[in-house]
Amino acid sequence: MSHTAGAPTFVSDDSSSAEGRNSCFISSIWIKFSRLNSDDFVTKQEATDTINLALGTGNTWSVDLAEQVFKSFIDCQRLFSEKDGRYRVARSPPQGSMQGVFVSLSDCYAPRCKKGTPCYAWTCPNNENPGQPPAPRSDNDMLQTVPKGISKTTFLQLAPIERKRQSAIAEIVASEQQYYQDIDVLHRVYALPLLSDASIIEHARRKKFHRAVFCNYRTIQRLHSQAYQELLENQDPTSHLFGDHVGATIYNHVSRLMDPYVTYAANHVQAMYVITFESNRSTRFEQFLEAQDANGSTRRLGLRHYLTLPTFRICKYILLVQTLYKYTTNEGDQLTLGAAIAELRDILDRMNEAAHYSELQTRRLRVASTLLIPSHIPTTIERILPDQAVLLHEGRLLLARSLRSFIAIPCHVLLFTHLVVVTRPRVSGKHEEFEVVCAPIPLHMLRIDRPRHSSGSMKSISSSSGSSSGSGGSMRMMLVHNTSSEDSNESRSGFHIRSRLSRFRHSLRHRKVAVQQEQEQQQQQQQQ
Repeated sequence: MSHTAGAPTFVSDDSSSAEGRNSCFISSIWIKFSRLNSDDFVTKQEATDTINLALGTGNTWSVDLAEQVFKSFIDCQRLFSEKDGRYRVARSPPQGSMQGVFVSLSDCYAPRCKKGTPCYAWTCPNNENPGQPPAPRSDNDMLQTVPKGISKTTFLQLAPIERKRQSAIAEIVASEQQYYQDIDVLHRVYALPLLSDASIIEHARRKKFHRAVFCNYRTIQRLHSQAYQELLENQDPTSHLFGDHVGATIYNHVSRLMDPYVTYAANHVQAMYVITFESNRSTRFEQFLEAQDANGSTRRLGLRHYLTLPTFRICKYILLVQTLYKYTTNEGDQLTLGAAIAELRDILDRMNEAAHYSELQTRRLRVASTLLIPSHIPTTIERILPDQAVLLHEGRLLLARSLRSFIAIPCHVLLFTHLVVVTRPRVSGKHEEFEVVCAPIPLHMLRIDRPRHSSGSMKSISSSSGSSSGSGGSMRMMLVHNTSSEDSNESRSGFHIRSRLSRFRHSLRHRKVAVQQEQEQQQQQQQQ
């Protein structure tokens, strides 16, 4: 919850123990105010002057802070307004606790923020004007910011469009530097310790695990370090302005990125799955990640964040180069920058294709590692997952043996390009496993129909094949689509049928009683 600077943030605070606390508490400020003021009646000006004295004259506070404290005293029933415009000062101890903290008088929550060096937060109390958000800057203002190393006088002598071009190039250089540093964090904090520590991953699979998770990140880091150095070579050593042929440098850099980034994107989906699987099965690996995340250089962003950075880099680079292209007037640079943008888009398309194919392969890997086949089911993993098989869809359904069944069992159905597998989900440790409940149904032997007297969410799936059922007879089941939640589907299958049966029995009983009453009335009339 955010609060306006100077306004009190209400927390529990007892005035009897607030004297030794910081002056950001309302109760502490009131104690100091009471000691400095001996009058029973004060004007508003006298009260605010006393509050300023209580807050201390050695610090710089906002102009209206004393008035805000004054209003808080009124809200806490420490000052009472009189008819003559003065305020009566309460001398009796407060009946309830005085609650409130003035954010602008408290210390900053950022651990590295110090007096004189305010942090990034615009609500930081160490700012000169805490609580005043910075005025929003337009794109033109940001692009005309003086780049680092260029004197302001030299920068202002340039044409407006050239200023924007220099700022755009400086933004690319700064982005390359920051990206290199982030990849270096991945290398120093995660990759090297994981490869050198024998207690985290067993020696037999440590290198293979390292390659599966980190892939070719070092190649990408070297390429961007080279690009950073080449961009700096285009900078004049005296004025630090960039020359007119930066486009060629950027195009040469982009032309080297295709294979490394496509390779990394193809491996990224599998890397995320490997990390999740290892975290679930290995306590040491999970503890290692927690310990490394606490490293100050990671900013507690985590391993997954740094592994995902290369997948976003090309998109960001396209925006940076497009901005530079917009403010470039040299025709040669325009051509090379346009070619670089086209190459970057081609790289992005290839990365998406590789990631999609990798996702299919990762789903196969996940199914193979979580699928359990009981001994009485006549199938194997090789039959379910041959090399050419593709998982088309998977989802939760409710399984009923027939239309007259009162109970629907939750199940997890896997639809492949060659067969359908019905499984029962179960949780084992921290991950979910799926146990096959019947023989897989080949698609060419599968028949799906909708019974006329069933609800709209129920389908009949049958397979008449001895090889598929394992018993030589036909297999038939009802699958109720899990459209909303498990509870609602249960009510529409089992509970709904049971309620209808109960109403039918009640109707029969009511009719029977009515017939008996009618017979008794007829007998009484005959006797009369």
